[in-house]
Amino acid sequence: MARATPLRTRAHPAANAEIGASKLRDISIHFSGDIYALAVWVARSDAAKSTPACRLGTTLHGLAGKFAHMYGPHFEKPLSSDDVMAIFRTHGFTGNLIIRLDQDITDATDSSETRVQLASRPIEGQ
Repeated sequence: MARATPLRTRAHPAANAEIGASKLRDISIHFSGDIYALAVWVARSDAAKSTPACRLGTTLHGLAGKFAHMYGPHFEKPLSSDDVMAIFRTHGFTGNLIIRLDQDITDATDSSETRVQLASRPIEGQ
């Protein structure tokens, strides 16, 4: 019997949609450097678990979820992964880029990521 509704598939980020962890250095939510510290830890953990045949990568949305989970319950100022993603967007990050250690990003990927960043910024003088 066929399914009445099609299965939902997760949208996978493009293979070249990556960002170096250092690009997140200026984003702070709970204390100075908190997002960058977590991004480096996550990228190093992904690199340690990766194999030549399977390269793991955490996305910005995954990082937002990990941060919100680590932030924990704070009843006066609750924080969700959507709140963290909104903060990423205010800093000009769009899409769901994969976080890598800076030295693990290829030149082609870096230039593609730069195009993504520049496309999301308003043009000066308009």
